[in-house]
Amino acid sequence: MITLISPSYATTETQVFQAWHKQKQRRVRKSHNPSVIVSYPYATNHMPSPFDPSGWTGISDPDGTITNVTLDNPSGESFVGLIEQTSASFFIINSTVSFPTEDTDKLYAAIIVKKQGTTDFAVTLRINNGIDFKDTRFLSNDSFNVGFNANDDTKTTNLGNGFYLLETERAAGVSGNAFSQIILMAEGGGVAPIGSQFYAQASFFGKADDFPANVMPTL
Repeated sequence: MITLISPSYATTETQVFQAWHKQKQRRVRKSHNPSVIVSYPYATNHMPSPFDPSGWTGISDPDGTITNVTLDNPSGESFVGLIEQTSASFFIINSTVSFPTEDTDKLYAAIIVKKQGTTDFAVTLRINNGIDFKDTRFLSNDSFNVGFNANDDTKTTNLGNGFYLLETERAAGVSGNAFSQIILMAEGGGVAPIGSQFYAQASFFGKADDFPANVMPTL
């Protein structure tokens, strides 16, 4: 015997299934969301477009590319910049114009990163106090721990899901005009291998009393 399902019952059953499916999708999306959010609420950020990589100065650098892609990440934005080395010269990903500092100021640079692909490289945070520059190189093959440091202090924070917050600190030491650059390099300090890739968000450079990143759990 064939039992016919009334249109009203079929509609109700379909609606129940659709509601269950949507709820499941919401749970899946939520499970992929970052567990923390990074911000710099207590310091002036001198990096151009710090939370929009398509506005970083590296966009006009012929030595690499920056492409915004949708990806859950700890910046509070729904996208990140996909960074790629494409030539045999140093790729400067983002850089600031200089701004005045006092000798007692402490200068900080920071960025959120996630390795993409298998090629090893280093992300270098460079701080210039107006007289000279000092670098901190974070190695992609070692959970972005420091491989070389000439600055005063560094910090690598595991944010989960492959993302890391990289920070470095330098005492200004002189009154002058400071600026910063974020550079894709090889682990040994040379030019990164062509094809090196990583995701990036939330670049920072400025003055602060302590490491400026605020890492807060999401609800």
